[in-house]
Amino acid sequence: MRRAPLAALANRLRQGPLDALLSLHDRTTALAAEGDTDPARQLEQLSELVRLSQLAMDRFQLFTIELKVLVFELGQARDSHDSH
Repeated sequence: MRRAPLAALANRLRQGPLDALLSLHDRTTALAAEGDTDPARQLEQLSELVRLSQLAMDRFQLFTIELKVLVFELGQARDSHDSH
């Protein structure tokens, strides 16, 4: 496999889903340290974590789709090359 697509994928993985997961982790850690026991505030905090979690999942799904497209394209190119 060519190096450029892998380097670009690694960069997009770091800037997309991994950054979102890191944000989720950091925010969860910060909220746990606060130790807020007010039920309304806890609901608000958990809702925020759900949003961050969904963002991370969405970004990972997009990354996975991009990876599948790359695999498909490379497979097509190989098959095209093999048939000539």
